[in-house]
Amino acid sequence: MSSIIRTALTQARADLRAVFFSPAVIGVLLGPAFILGWAYYLSDRVSDDMPLSVGGFMLVSTIGVFSTMIVMQLSSEMSSERLDGTLLRVRTLPHGALSWAIGKTLSNVVLQGILQTVIMVGAFLLLPPLGISGSQWLVTIGLVLFTICATAPLGFMVGALARGVYSQMFLFFGTMIVVATSGAFFPITILPTWLQYLHMPLPFYWAGHLSRWVLLGADGASYDFAGGSQPLLAAGILLAWMIGGFALATWSINRSFRKLSLSSLASMQSAMRSQLGV
Repeated sequence: MSSIIRTALTQARADLRAVFFSPAVIGVLLGPAFILGWAYYLSDRVSDDMPLSVGGFMLVSTIGVFSTMIVMQLSSEMSSERLDGTLLRVRTLPHGALSWAIGKTLSNVVLQGILQTVIMVGAFLLLPPLGISGSQWLVTIGLVLFTICATAPLGFMVGALARGVYSQMFLFFGTMIVVATSGAFFPITILPTWLQYLHMPLPFYWAGHLSRWVLLGADGASYDFAGGSQPLLAAGILLAWMIGGFALATWSINRSFRKLSLSSLASMQSAMRSQLGV
């Protein structure tokens, strides 16, 4: 077991080094920059129904929902490493799939934690005072880590489904649409009722729900489904996604690795070149 952990830590360090010590760091920071910029732009717009400015509400909701970006990050990395042959090489190593999955989870948890810290520090420096105490921010950090762990398995499952450029783009934009309509950028209550119900079993909505409950308390309840805060239900759904998700993710990762071979890799690379018109 110790060798698996050492291998996972080595991979996590290598993944983080590739992000923060290369031009890729610019792309990674674009997400927090966009959220802070948009929140700052809306910081002077107020609504009689909101305890905060429109920008403040969006930022509070986004803190929870942004953690779920690990789904797209993990699925994208899994798809690209499958196509470039990395996963096939990992398969040949003892406990390679398990070490790879743990390393990917660790590196993305750290990455998302850093990005969330950038958002929270930026909000403190750029936006008008939100009336949020230091203890609330500390609880929010724990919430962020909980949300990341709850949604990470979904990233592996989505990545296992993406087998080419088209399927990866479809899954990526599909996830973006779900996140955009989860109530992070506007109150979910303005959506049709049937669409609100579609979000009920998903972790994206409940991540934002918990962050609003922690940072706004009862003031944020009117923007949620059924008009009330339900922190225990939210935590329970996220916990179910974490426990059940890791069980399903383990199965999907093992199944995906078993299908890897030199012939399947050559077939996927040929299909990708054909789809790209190369």
